[in-house]
Amino acid sequence: MEEQEIMTSIDCDTKKIKSCGQDIVALADDYEEIIETIFTYISNLNTREDGWQGDDADRYIAQVTQEKEIYINLYNNLKRFGMLFQETAEKIETTMRKVEINNE
Repeated sequence: MEEQEIMTSIDCDTKKIKSCGQDIVALADDYEEIIETIFTYISNLNTREDGWQGDDADRYIAQVTQEKEIYINLYNNLKRFGMLFQETAEKIETTMRKVEINNE
C-alpha cells in the first residue's frame, strides 16, 4: 500500500490576486470612459454642422443608443469581477490568519 501524503500547507499569493482585481477594476473604469465618449459622440452626430443629418442619421443614432446597455453591462460585470478578486483575496487572508492562530 502506498503512503498518502498529507497536505501541510497551501500557498496563495493574495497580493497578486488583489493587484489583478485592482487592475481589472481600473481597466473597466477606462472602458466605461471610452463607452461614454463614443456614445456621446454618436448621439450628437446629427446636431453638429459637419455631422450626419437626416432620417438615416436619426435611425442610426437611435439604434446604436439602444445598444449602449450591452456595453454598460459588460463594464458592470468586469468591475464586479475585479472587485470579487479583491474580496476573495481578503477572505483568503482572513482564513489564513485564523488557521495560523489555531495552529499555534
